Parts: sequence; C-alpha cells; structure tokens
Amino acid sequence: MKDDVYTQNDLRRYNILTMDYVLNLEPGDFLAVLDLKAEARRCLRAFFTFDDGRRIMSTVHWWQRYLGLYEIPCKSRVKLHYDANSHGEVYLTAVERL
Repeated sequence: MKDDVYTQNDLRRYNILTMDYVLNLEPGDFLAVLDLKAEARRCLRAFFTFDDGRRIMSTVHWWQRYLGLYEIPCKSRVKLHYDANSHGEVYLTAVERL
C-alpha cells in the first residue's frame, strides 16, 4: 500500500478491506504500527496493528489537529495513548512516532 490518505472511494476502488479493525475500548498506552490512513466525514480514520496483534481503528478530528497523523508515514512504529472520558468512552488522545 502506498503512503496516502485514502478516500472512501479509494478504499472501494483498491479493494482495501478494513472490517478486521475494531475500536480500542481500554485506556492506556500501546505500541503499534500505523497501517493505513483514510478520510471520513470531518475526521481521519487511522488503522493500527498493536504489538499484541489486535487490529484497531481510531478516529481523530480537526480540533485535535489530527494528532499529527497526517505527517506520520504508514508502517511507522508509534506509541498511542488512549484516555476515557467521564462516560467511560475511550479516545485516542496522543500519538508519538518512535
């Protein structure tokens, strides 16, 4: 795969399947590889493979400045930080390229 940010049409055109990726539901720090980046409505979807083998999709928004993910090449190793809000919902809040 090339190091682009794919559109929804690109994902269909190139038959890139993302159904194996799920949301991360636990807060904490995780080591991962950035597999793929895709645009969605008003956000960026980032697809990771965690060191434990889980395939995780996370959304990041413009007001988060996309956590710098536009500048991080695919296949980069990253450290991800997830926080839970007061309702127990877990969100990606920081990305560090290693």
